[in-house]
Amino acid sequence: MNYAETIIRELLFEEVAQNSVVNAIKRRHEVSFKYDSRDGDRRGKLERITVQPVAIGTTKSGNPCFRAYQTNGSSESAEKGEGKIPGCRLFLLDRVVPNTWKDSGK
Repeated sequence: MNYAETIIRELLFEEVAQNSVVNAIKRRHEVSFKYDSRDGDRRGKLERITVQPVAIGTTKSGNPCFRAYQTNGSSESAEKGEGKIPGCRLFLLDRVVPNTWKDSGK
């Protein structure tokens, strides 16, 4: 896959992810997905986490994100003592690993 195809695929996934987040918020569904907890350019842990999305928007720098109540999985901020699980977290859409989003339906 070339660079242009990669960019197009990521943009399409981001749109699908936004729709998936909005649907989960409207239906008050719990979802799980793998999240890339990278630090800078270095890829981080890819662990499955479970959340209840509550809001969608953008960061100050314009990156699509959503706020959710995390009920399961790991969290680097919690590991650093900056929060607990369960707890509220901000997730960047471009760090949700493609094709790992699963809506629990409840």
